[in-house]
Amino acid sequence: MNEEMIETLRRGIDVLVREFKIADVVQPRDGGPLLNPSDVQTLMYVEEHDGCIARDLADFLGVPPTSVTTIIDRLVRRAYLSRGRTEKHRRVVVLSLTEAGREVLEQILEEQRRHCSAILTILDTTERDQFVAQISDIAKGVALAREKGADA
Repeated sequence: MNEEMIETLRRGIDVLVREFKIADVVQPRDGGPLLNPSDVQTLMYVEEHDGCIARDLADFLGVPPTSVTTIIDRLVRRAYLSRGRTEKHRRVVVLSLTEAGREVLEQILEEQRRHCSAILTILDTTERDQFVAQISDIAKGVALAREKGADA
């Protein structure tokens, strides 16, 4: 691995982010307030981990608890998230998506799927399979490194 390869990768990622607005804010179809990347990641996490707690979300996002509280408050105000309590642990606040949250998340996922489809149509079938496998391996490696870093 050399500096030129690293710079080529950096520039390629930059083009994809800019072209497909992967890191931009999302405008819900219903004209609701813009969602920033932290809002989007929160909706995705809560959808996959219904009933999670704020600490789990903070760990996932890699942000302090105070920051995640701000994100949760904003999404509750927009009626995308709800806070609840369990019978077993009445003091623990759990998070769930509301119906509006599910709708806006599906809109976001549809847009992301369009972006992915646009990328994949550039490649032939063999290249697509290899690319998807490589991206999957990279994502797993990054997640594993993050977990190890959190444990240190």
